[in-house]
Amino acid sequence: MTPPTRRRARTRKNPEVRLEEILRAAMKLFGERGFWGISLQDVADECDFTVTGILYHVGSKEGLMEAVLAAMDARLFTACADELGLDATGFELGQAIRGVTIGQLFRVLVRVTMADPEAAFLYSVMENESTDPVHPAHDYFRAREQAALETYATTVPEGFGDPIVVARTAMGLLSGLHVQWLRDPHGVDLMALWDEIVRGVPALEDDGRHE
Repeated sequence: MTPPTRRRARTRKNPEVRLEEILRAAMKLFGERGFWGISLQDVADECDFTVTGILYHVGSKEGLMEAVLAAMDARLFTACADELGLDATGFELGQAIRGVTIGQLFRVLVRVTMADPEAAFLYSVMENESTDPVHPAHDYFRAREQAALETYATTVPEGFGDPIVVARTAMGLLSGLHVQWLRDPHGVDLMALWDEIVRGVPALEDDGRHE
């Protein structure tokens, strides 16, 4: 006679710890397969939890996605603020950044990107998916891009033309290089490529002349 199968009891964890585990699992899976490619059951299996438990913490699959994006932004802002010597609590898209030029800021963005490939892959997958207007993150990324544009424009020194145009140029350049790096992260030196391309572009150089 086959003995009854015993279900392994799950350890009761602090809610904050459990939520962190859920988000970490979701970040990994969203980065690998995107929003449409995973289910809440996939996330539950990844973090050894239950769908019911996940819903208790985030409410829905869309709520999970929103929590993941918020956590990733917080991670990005903290890393950038640390690199720039700024207070992370005051680092927010849509707000001005003082005492930093766009050249300095984008070199920091390149360094942070290279140091956190998990976030880079996640943003790339989610941004591409969200170009579809029916994607639940469509409005989020649209608003985020506009807020980022406004923030970057505040870092353009006077005398380099329309700050919005300069900021949009920098965003487009980094976005294109970002894709090349993601395809071949070991063969493409993103920092070296960025420095080579912006050399001779005064608005985007980081040579200390505008500090």
